[in-house]
Amino acid sequence: MNSKAKNSWISYLALVSSILPVPFFLALLYNINWTDFITMPLITTIIIIAFIFSVTGLIKKTESNIISSIAVVITLGSGLFVGLIVFVSGMGQPA
Repeated sequence: MNSKAKNSWISYLALVSSILPVPFFLALLYNINWTDFITMPLITTIIIIAFIFSVTGLIKKTESNIISSIAVVITLGSGLFVGLIVFVSGMGQPA
């Protein structure tokens, strides 16, 4: 019986959606004319969806864990990057 784990669309969608927030955030940061389309709630939603897909890929028994693990690391890294930049940008503002 062949029980080799394969990667499905969940892993690849988690990987792609974990990479998307960084260029979107940089476009928002540098005022590229997508301000009506790219907003912070969209970036936050993409990070949450990427994390959900990554964890789903890790939990599935028929799924190979390597791409989902990479997606979790990238998702957490991009979430921390966006959160750090937002937090640091507000530090110089008077209360």
